[in-house]
Amino acid sequence: MGMLKNYRVYTLATLLVLGVFGLSYYQFQDYKPHALKQVQDIKGLETNRFSDIPFPADTEKIGVNMTSQGEQTTFHTPMTMKEIRDFYYNVFQNHNWEIESEGSYDDFIITKYKNENRIITVIAFDLADNDKTLVSIEVTSR
Repeated sequence: MGMLKNYRVYTLATLLVLGVFGLSYYQFQDYKPHALKQVQDIKGLETNRFSDIPFPADTEKIGVNMTSQGEQTTFHTPMTMKEIRDFYYNVFQNHNWEIESEGSYDDFIITKYKNENRIITVIAFDLADNDKTLVSIEVTSR
């Protein structure tokens, strides 16, 4: 008799759960979200986007990261480390930037450019197992 009572309880519980799932599915199927109104006045933190820095042709942007000091952009390019260094040297010299520091190593080149408002750090990494160069550009305010 006790086994029959447990069977009825389990059957009733199963039917109740299936009924709740069925009702939820039915209500979800008929759900139509309300049209959202576009907000014209957005208030928030002001950001300084440094989008005026050019990138070489045929770059594959990997990511942009906002740091506490500024913005860092990372990309791949088929250019060599030296070609990247020369590219940015020509770009920044034409816009009155000065080289603050420069270092050349076996697998990367790092160059810092400065003007009165910003410092731009360009790091070009040689990817030995790939025909591409990984480049990181960090722009910070002075």
